Amino acid sequence: MTEPASVTPAGVTLRWATVADAEAGARLHQACWREAYGPLVDRGLLEAQLADPESWAERWREQIPRVPRLLAERDDELVGFAAAGPARGDDPPAPLELYAAYVRAACYGTGLGRALAERVLGAGPAYLWVLDGNVRAERFYEKLGFRLDGARERFAPLDAWDVRMVRPRQWQHAGVTRFLDLADPAFDVTSAAVHEAREERWYAETPYGYAVLRYAEASALLTDRRFRQGNARWPEQNGIHDGPFLRWWQEVLLSLEGDDHARLRRLLMPAFRRRTIEAMQPAFQRLADELVDAFAPRGEVELVAEFAEPYSARILCLLLGLPDDEWPQVAR
Repeated sequence: MTEPASVTPAGVTLRWATVADAEAGARLHQACWREAYGPLVDRGLLEAQLADPESWAERWREQIPRVPRLLAERDDELVGFAAAGPARGDDPPAPLELYAAYVRAACYGTGLGRALAERVLGAGPAYLWVLDGNVRAERFYEKLGFRLDGARERFAPLDAWDVRMVRPRQWQHAGVTRFLDLADPAFDVTSAAVHEAREERWYAETPYGYAVLRYAEASALLTDRRFRQGNARWPEQNGIHDGPFLRWWQEVLLSLEGDDHARLRRLLMPAFRRRTIEAMQPAFQRLADELVDAFAPRGEVELVAEFAEPYSARILCLLLGLPDDEWPQVAR
C-alpha cells in the first residue's frame, strides 16, 4: 500500500524538545488529554489525573533526556508532540513503539498529527496503544498502515481499556520508500536491504533521522553551506544546558564549524600529510604482522578484539607519541 507523504502545515515548526520545554510541554499534554479523552472517559477521573500540573512537568523533565520528544510549535505556542522508542513489555509485535502522539483539537485534520507520527516512526514496523472506543484515533492510525491485532490492556488511571494497533511490515509512501533500523544489533550496512534501498532512492529513514545512501548526494550535502552538522547540539538535546561537559563538547573538533574548525584543521594537517604517513608505513606493517602472527596458527580470529581494536589504538599511540603499552586506555 502506498500513501502520500505528509506535509507539515504552514506556520508550524517541528523541533526536538529540551528540558527547558518541560513546563510548556506538560501543559500541552494535559490540554490534549482533556480534548481527546474528555468525551470518552469519566470526567472526574480525568480531572483527578490532571490535578497536579507540577507532577506532569516533572515527568517531562525526567523523560526528555531519555526519550526524545518532537514538538510542533506555531506562533510561539506548542500545538502538538510525538515520541517513539524501543518496544516495551514482553513479546512486543514490533521493535518500535509509538509512545505518544497528540495535537490540539484546533489542529485536527490539518496533517500535523501525521507529520509528527511519521517523523518519529519512519516507515518501518511499529505498534502503539490507543484508548478503546477512540474511533477518530483508530481511523487516523489506519491511514498510517496500523491495524488492530486484538490485544488489550487495562489503562488504570482512566479506568479504561487500551487496544493495540500494529504495523507489521514496511510502510511505503511517496516520501520514503525504505526504513533501515540502525538500532537493531543485527543491522548490517553491507546487507541486501541497504543495497536495495540505495537503488530505489538516495536516502532512507532510520530511528535517528535520514540516512544518505549515495556518494553524490552525500558529497553535495557536506559541501552545501546551508546545512550545519548537529554534533554541537547533542548535549542540549539530552538535557545538558550548562557545565564543563557542555563547554568541552562544543569545543571539540567535530563540533566546531567555520573559522574555528579550519584553524584546528590547519594545525593537525601536517601530521597527516602523505609524506608523513608514507614514512610510517613500515611501522604500520610491522604492527599488523605482529598481530596477525599471534592468531594465525589457530586459523581463526575474533577480529575486533584481536586485530581491529589493538591495531587502531596502537596506531593512534604512534601518531600521538604515546607509549605503546597505553593502547588499552586509548581504546577505551
